Amino acid sequence: MIVTLYVDYSFNVAGRPLLAKLLFQRPLIQSYLTANPGELAQGTLRNYRAVLLRVAEILLPEHNVKAMKPLNGRSSVAPYSVDELSELKLWARGQSTDLRERRAMLMLALCAGAGLRAIEVAELRGGDVTFDEAGCLITVREGNTRVVPLLAEWEPWARHALKDVADDELVFGREARSSHRNMFSTFVAKSDGVLKPRSDSLRATWIVTHLAAGTPMKALMQAAGVEKFENLARYLAYVPELNSREYRALLRLEATR
Repeated sequence: MIVTLYVDYSFNVAGRPLLAKLLFQRPLIQSYLTANPGELAQGTLRNYRAVLLRVAEILLPEHNVKAMKPLNGRSSVAPYSVDELSELKLWARGQSTDLRERRAMLMLALCAGAGLRAIEVAELRGGDVTFDEAGCLITVREGNTRVVPLLAEWEPWARHALKDVADDELVFGREARSSHRNMFSTFVAKSDGVLKPRSDSLRATWIVTHLAAGTPMKALMQAAGVEKFENLARYLAYVPELNSREYRALLRLEATR
């Protein structure tokens, strides 16, 4: 299963040739683990690495002597810029079928608008997304349970994409999906257009949007479903710097008066 997912990603998504002497070199395995297309947890990633390295040692012992970087040392996934996000909106609205367009819109709205992970979207049902006079709330009922307010700019997208989804219906697809974690990567690989958005980069975009807006850290950690500050602090590198006037006013708390 692990090797199958790796080969499938390498060939069908990354476009690498089906040659063992190329696929099972350590730099390519490291690239796959860093990309983490299935948004796997760190413990699962370590299991994947152990299996893939063992296969590599058997198939190509002479090519796999260099140690790999620690998984927990990888840098954070970069968010999308404003221009890139605008291009992704065009990608979503330009899909060739209504179903693909709806799913593309949901992917952007729920990941860039509420910071949901792929597996959280996979388990989301129509009744978990509610609208009222104050906006839209998304209830995550599995894993890191929480209620997340959707960013206002994505509310029209969510309304449009969910207008025909029943309360007990999964918002993105059928009950019989075999792998929730690969849901988005599989969808994107088959989507129209050259753009290939990543749900983790969309989530990073949501995080950076809130950091740049000055959302209180405690509230952001709750909405993001994280318990450790460092899980968000690594995204600070992508937050624009304040000019000297803004910096002084903010640290003086003048802006709150």
